[in-house]
Amino acid sequence: LRHRTVGDQPALVHQRDPKLLAEVAGIPVTKACQLLAGFELGRRFYATGRGGRPIQVRTNKQAYHYLKDMGNYSKEQLRGLYLNSRYQVIHDEIISVGSLTSNIGHPREVFQPAIERGAVAVIIAHNHPSNVLEPTAADIDVTEQLVAAGEILGIELLDHLIITTNRHVSVMECLEK
Repeated sequence: LRHRTVGDQPALVHQRDPKLLAEVAGIPVTKACQLLAGFELGRRFYATGRGGRPIQVRTNKQAYHYLKDMGNYSKEQLRGLYLNSRYQVIHDEIISVGSLTSNIGHPREVFQPAIERGAVAVIIAHNHPSNVLEPTAADIDVTEQLVAAGEILGIELLDHLIITTNRHVSVMECLEK
């Protein structure tokens, strides 16, 4: 079930909606909430390396490997990976959830968790449920805004990834071309 979808919905372990999980599994909503909490705890546990050390993420390939499950979601989701000075993930946050075709992210929502947790770098990623890997004009504009905001705050935006079912692209690399 890990990477399969049910209709246009992600597999149960990727489900985030307790009402939908309750309906599909035929269980009460309270039990579905408990299951979702267990799934999230499991994701967080397995996100750490051996010995409970945080995972180091420096490249877009490493970030994609960490976030590739986003390609299964039916709605756009903007996520942030917040890194310490050793590029270890100290926080992973869903910044916003959009519709099938759009998502809204503002620099304050992206950088607030970084400031609160003392992160020195951020990698953001969002999925394209349409499986179109090409960055949109809005993706490029948001990336440029975040780079500028990060420079002011002294928090580096390392990358902005677009993730589809089996692939990813770095918006930062697209800007360099």
